[in-house]
Amino acid sequence: MLTDPAAFTALAAEWDALHAVCSTATPFQTRGWLASWWRHYGGHDRLRLAVVRRSGRLVALAPMMIVRRGPWWVLSAIGAGISDFADVLVDDARGTAEPSEVREAVRRLGWTLLRIPGWQVIDLREVRPGASAFRLLDVWPGARARLADSVCMQLPSRPIEEFVRSLSHRTGSKTRSKIRKIDALGLKVERVEADEAADAASAVLDLHRRLWVGRGITPEHLKGRFEGHLRTATREMAAAGQAEVLLYRHGDELVAGDLVLVGHDMVGPYLYGVHPEFRNKVDVAVLLLRQNLVLAQDLGLPVLSLLRGQEPYKVRWHPQEEHNSRVLLARRGRLGEGELTGYRALARGRRKAADLVKERMPKAVEGRERLRRARSAMIERGWGG
Repeated sequence: MLTDPAAFTALAAEWDALHAVCSTATPFQTRGWLASWWRHYGGHDRLRLAVVRRSGRLVALAPMMIVRRGPWWVLSAIGAGISDFADVLVDDARGTAEPSEVREAVRRLGWTLLRIPGWQVIDLREVRPGASAFRLLDVWPGARARLADSVCMQLPSRPIEEFVRSLSHRTGSKTRSKIRKIDALGLKVERVEADEAADAASAVLDLHRRLWVGRGITPEHLKGRFEGHLRTATREMAAAGQAEVLLYRHGDELVAGDLVLVGHDMVGPYLYGVHPEFRNKVDVAVLLLRQNLVLAQDLGLPVLSLLRGQEPYKVRWHPQEEHNSRVLLARRGRLGEGELTGYRALARGRRKAADLVKERMPKAVEGRERLRRARSAMIERGWGG
């Protein structure tokens, strides 16, 4: 186990190599993303990196941190909150390794986690289908549980013409009309070079804030630490081919931008921004979707992941739904079972409470949105932080 943040640098080459050979890895498990997250969000003495080596070579890694949640000390995945997928990394040679070797690496990772002192529950949020965390769940010697988490959506990568033909006649006709309108504007689309990626990410975030401030923007997106993380992560990941920034210009004016993360088998648009006035001129969802499909095709990747959420602009394309899971692990014996039972009840209770507010207390939701809009307006005017 490693607890010193210097490990992000010390393990750099090995971490990158392990991510490259782990078939289930996503951009949210890259060293660039997680080291940046720790730099801007991590806390003193909380880092817990569980590592497994075979003949000196890194074959498994669980990037975790220890946090307090109610009466429980919890091992949680680094990156929680702003990452769409969590997982552990295991060398499976992109799915071609001997199953016995993979299973042994996972089992040893489990024992390494068990030897970390001070925690009562391991809580892995947003575990996508097929993730290596499920391998850990299968061999875990203690108490364990699996709960439902967010819904994600994805589309097969294909040329835009083929994609439009797959839509209903009515939707397809409208989409073609909107594409013609976009083309008539003569927009220039730029794939930003890696050495300019950090500044481009800030430009996308600025457009995002201008578009959404006062309209229910995610409060975290207004904070300096979020921009700091995006800049650092995007610079590192763009240099490694794990992120792309797309900028859209109308003449010399920057009117839109898109930060897209790149995985082994998918591209995932993480954050977009649009000039508020330009938003009324084109269908932004069509504009971004087309370029994301072009990017996926150029990179030879089979999936366009729309990441977490069931927003209307995603649902309109009739994407395939994938359901993330929440993996809970505890220690062996009755004590571990008791800890897990209590923590699982807390997790389920909070989820039900949130769903109940959304379904039966619309006025409370509206009130919360009004408070968020008011706070956003204050920040925009320089009254808050």
